[in-house]
Amino acid sequence: MRNEDRDLTGGIGILGGTFDPIHLGHTQVARAVKDHYNLSLVFIVPVYINPLRLEQEISAGIDDRLVMVHLATLDESWLWVDSIEIDRGREHAEVSYTIETLQHFKAEYPGTPLVLITGSDNVTFHIWARIDEFPKYLDRIAVVSRPEYEKKMETDVALVNQNCPEVAELIEFLSLVNNPVSSTNIRESFKDGFIPSNSLYPDVERYIRKYGLYGTKGGPL
Repeated sequence: MRNEDRDLTGGIGILGGTFDPIHLGHTQVARAVKDHYNLSLVFIVPVYINPLRLEQEISAGIDDRLVMVHLATLDESWLWVDSIEIDRGREHAEVSYTIETLQHFKAEYPGTPLVLITGSDNVTFHIWARIDEFPKYLDRIAVVSRPEYEKKMETDVALVNQNCPEVAELIEFLSLVNNPVSSTNIRESFKDGFIPSNSLYPDVERYIRKYGLYGTKGGPL
């Protein structure tokens, strides 16, 4: 059966990232992909260290990022958190590789379709570790478009097609969400004393302010 013809109903989505902090755009993407494929669950998987962004400074600590992700998912019965990459990083002090996470989910949910969810700013699959093994574990790679990255995405996809054609066959481009908010903008806004409207869950914002993350004052609210 060709991959694009396979029914993904009841499958599981995997959305990884730094989540520094997690925001409404992340969960909107998760919900949109869930509804598009009729998935049963989507797992948020925070990274320990992103091997593709080693130069990127992570502002919040591991525990803070993990708490914020849990706070953002409490009211969504279909949205779960899996700390596998952080747990693995704590044990071995290593970067997070997606292939190991895919192996984990395949072992936990044998026979269940798996959908990797990512944004169009992160389609450099041709340089991901052990990318040639991805088709063993994945049924689809859902790339959610972000207009500001369209040009870069075209270049990246061409390289994926050239170097990893079997992986390219897994990719489906989706224009499901139009939310320009980003974690970078939120962090910068906190430094300036405000945050963009409709960008954070209230519990996440309260946590950030209470514990003084991203340059906020901190202390009792």
